Amino acid sequence: MANHAPVILVAGNHGAELEGDLSVFGRAKGKHPIYLCTEPEFIELGKAAVAVFPYPRKAEIVGDEHSLGEAFARQLDEFNRRFEQRPGCYRLFFGHFGLAGARVSSGQPLVGRCAEYPLDPLRSLRAQYVGLSHVHLRQQLAPRIWYAGSLSRCDYSEVEDKGYHLGACRR
Repeated sequence: MANHAPVILVAGNHGAELEGDLSVFGRAKGKHPIYLCTEPEFIELGKAAVAVFPYPRKAEIVGDEHSLGEAFARQLDEFNRRFEQRPGCYRLFFGHFGLAGARVSSGQPLVGRCAEYPLDPLRSLRAQYVGLSHVHLRQQLAPRIWYAGSLSRCDYSEVEDKGYHLGACRR
């Protein structure tokens, strides 16, 4: 993939991604750079500015839900500040985490299954597209805010159509 475009890997929760599982991919070589994001990061790629927020580390989850949400909002404020410094760029955000109001394949909300952030700070993020992973059901949570879903079924409870979402990015 890195022979065709820059690659951004966002650490999730399925393996030991935050403990080095993905490091082999971060060291791969291609014509374009590969970014391995295990912590929040802001990446500048020509005419694009990309904010990345991976799954939280266990130490970050240990605090109460309120402080986790506050830290999330502070990081998004910092991303907004950085976006403002790049006028005229496409502003993208990619993250791997649970979001309040997201539904799983059964149609139920994602309550109590993982670290969950509030939706409101993402609504005020000045990104033109917010692409999320972690929840396997493709869904739009608000204008510009999407869970991409999974390409194929990960367990027998996932009965919805699988595939991918092509979002339009407008200036």
